[in-house]
Formats: sequence, C-alpha cells, structure tokens
Amino acid sequence: MQILRLVKCLMFLLIVALLSACGSGGGSGNTSGALVLSLPTSVAAGTAMTATATLSSTSGRPLNNLKVEYVSDNQNVIPNVTDSNGTSPSGVSQVSLSTKNVLPTVATVKIYAVVDGVRSNSVTVTVNPAKLTLTPPADTIIPITADSTTKLCPGGIMRLVISGAQIKFSDSSGVGVNGQPVTIAVTSLTNGISSGDQVVLYPSGASTVTIPPYPNFVTSNTDNNGIWFLPVTIDGVSPTVSGGQHVFTVNWQASAKRLGDEGDISYSVTGQTMLTISCN
Repeated sequence: MQILRLVKCLMFLLIVALLSACGSGGGSGNTSGALVLSLPTSVAAGTAMTATATLSSTSGRPLNNLKVEYVSDNQNVIPNVTDSNGTSPSGVSQVSLSTKNVLPTVATVKIYAVVDGVRSNSVTVTVNPAKLTLTPPADTIIPITADSTTKLCPGGIMRLVISGAQIKFSDSSGVGVNGQPVTIAVTSLTNGISSGDQVVLYPSGASTVTIPPYPNFVTSNTDNNGIWFLPVTIDGVSPTVSGGQHVFTVNWQASAKRLGDEGDISYSVTGQTMLTISCN
C-alpha cells in the first residue's frame, strides 16, 4: 500500500510539472530569450520608417503580449517609441519611428529594443538632410595673341563670357525644392588685380551686380527642379608682358535657410573658378 501511495504521489507531481510547463507560453513574463531588431539603415529627414522587433524564448517558443520599448540614443532626431499593444502571437512587434523634419547635416542614430530588461541588437540609422549644391563656372584658360590694334595684350582688360553658376536645393529625398530662396556671393578674388579683375553677375534681365566691392551677393528662388542658374561674366587683366600669364581665382559661396523643427537651419557651400589669361 505504501508503495502504491508513493507511486500515486509521484504521478501527481509529474502531472503538475507538465501542466506548469504548458502554461509558461505567451504573456507569462518569462522574457529570457532572444530579441532581434530590424529597420532601415538609411532614411530621409522628415520621413517615417518601420521598426520590427521579434522576441522568442530560450526554447525558441515566441512570447506574446509583451510591451516593447524602442530606444534612441538621439531623441532630437528620432524619438523613443513604446509599443503598448505588445508582441503578436508570433512574438513580433512593429512600430513607426519618425525623424526630425529638417537637419543641417547628416545624423547617425543608434536604435535598440528592450523587453523587461532583455535588450536587442543595436541598429545604426543614417538620417539624410536637405542638400545645397553649387556648380561654379568651370576653370578657363584664355590665350591672347599680342595685338597693337586691340591692345588686349599686354596689359589690357578683356571680358570673359563664361557659362555661369548653378545652385540646387534638394530635399532629404533628393528631389529639387521649388521656390527655395538661395543666395550666391563672391567672397574674394585670389591674386586678383584691383585695377581690372572683377566678376559681373546677371541675376535678372539687364540688371547687373559687379564684384568687387565686397561683400556683394544676389538672391533668387529656385525653379521647379530646385535650380537657380546665374549668368556670369568675368573681366580679367591680361599679363603686362608678352609670354606671361595672369592666374586668379574667384571664390564663391552659396547659402540658404529653411524653417526647421527648432528654428531656421542654415546651409552653406563654397566653390572656386580659376582663370588663366596668357599673352602670347
């Protein structure tokens, strides 16, 4: 009888253990296991992206109904988000992570997920800002033959008709922004001769802006493609002696401002055009 009673007790304990094991699935609070985070590694500023966290137990069985926190190391760019609905029956959580609307430069943010102290892998996300680009007039070499009639060489002043400067403002997705105010300036002439070297800008119609004096700049709005093309001519002094060269550089600066989440964001880019006038 004692042996039979002992066997019954052992069987009862075994059944209890099996029932406990079967009941340890979704939402039990047993969060020891693996948490894997996946999301895009590059995104345009001002857009949203989907982050997915997948939770599983140490035995490989998914855990459901557990709250997931998505943590950012730079909340000024990508704020933290909590999935209060919890993981699905398959152990998956998905949320939308937003990014700051306007950034002055590229930002990198590390994101990870957490469930009751279980931390996922970290994913580094690059957030791309709007972009201002400047294409200055191309470097130009002007050979001049000495001519006593035109008196351009040696020591004369000639007008160099060059293509012009192009400014483009693109949003964080790379699409040109229509109507964006942009400014272009000539900040200096390196090795310029004060008696004759100058830049002439044609911002609209017959109006002109001559540089120097400094500072001097012109402002306009971009077109439907986010572009403003500015016609330019440059007056250059030819060498004072036959066989000589006069080399000088035009230093450009383009700038723009946009209203961001925390005020105006400034963009600036520089470029150069080198002119070489030779007297043969």
